[in-house]
Amino acid sequence: QQQQQQQQQQQNQQPTRPPTIIEAEARTARELSHAVTKLTHDLERCNIRVDAIEEGFQNLYAAHLGNVDGLRKCKEGVLTPDEFDKLESNLDGTVNPALIEQAHSKEEERQRATRNEEIASKHRELIRSLEDRVQSLVRREKTWERTISELVARRDLLERREGAWERTIGELMGEIEIRAKRENWWEDMKVEMEGRIEALSRIAVMERFGPGPHYVSMILLLEEGNPSSQRQLVFQLAPIELMPHSIHLFLSQIAEGYWTRGTPAIVLNAEHVLQACPHPCLENVDLGGSSTGYPYSDMQRAGLDTVSFQEYSPKFPHEKYTIGFAGRPHSGPEFYINLLDNTLDHGTLEERKKKMGPVKYAAWAEEVF
Repeated sequence: QQQQQQQQQQQNQQPTRPPTIIEAEARTARELSHAVTKLTHDLERCNIRVDAIEEGFQNLYAAHLGNVDGLRKCKEGVLTPDEFDKLESNLDGTVNPALIEQAHSKEEERQRATRNEEIASKHRELIRSLEDRVQSLVRREKTWERTISELVARRDLLERREGAWERTIGELMGEIEIRAKRENWWEDMKVEMEGRIEALSRIAVMERFGPGPHYVSMILLLEEGNPSSQRQLVFQLAPIELMPHSIHLFLSQIAEGYWTRGTPAIVLNAEHVLQACPHPCLENVDLGGSSTGYPYSDMQRAGLDTVSFQEYSPKFPHEKYTIGFAGRPHSGPEFYINLLDNTLDHGTLEERKKKMGPVKYAAWAEEVF
């Protein structure tokens, strides 16, 4: 504008002359160009303002939609605290306070409902847990009841069994006492019978063989067919007061000829004794013969094969060269000569009991030359 005013002043100072057509058209062209430039500039400014207005309107419209949605949620009571704070800051006090208070109340009510629902859920879980515990306790109680019933039944059964055992034990004790009495009675009878047998044997020896001492002589042929191998053995028998039954049996066998008939034999048995047996022991299969029966049946019929019981006297132990009947418990008619001191039967008393039992062998004679 200042330039235009200066140009206007210059024109006023210069002498005026009528412009030519060209100058007039040039001036008009300049003015039109200046006007077009100005209009173009104004149009650009208008377009910028229009774009700004459109962008602002779009933002305002989006904010309006957000506020409308927030107000709807606020009325429905589903607005979250963050959304409520954002809506309150956007509206900047333009919302009705009653609506805000209502929104606060609904939010608090929703939070209380949420907390109540959580508490109710925990309560339901606790109730279910308690119900499960109760059911478990009920099952345990039923199990205990069955167990108690079984234990009571077993106790009754055990009491009945105990009563039966007591009766049985009482009966057994009575039977044991009766058997002990019978055993003592039989033992007394056995001792009495042994005493009677010994007394009768002593009388028989005294009447038939005299009071003793008694000697028995045996002639042995050590080699068959060789008269020079003949030897004599003399046995001195024990006194009849010590072992009358064994002395009576042996003297009776000698007197009845059971040791003079056939071929009696003396064999070495286990290198500690010489064992003698009357005829027909060599014909038995045990000594290489063919006979299988009892070889002394004739002596058995006569009652002279074995002793009725074993006698023992500590005055005649099984020392070297003593003589005793073989076999147990009914010894005879075979006898043996101890070649060693066999008092302990080749071992201690426990070993002897283990091998042979508690019965003691009786030595009823000794060999003299």
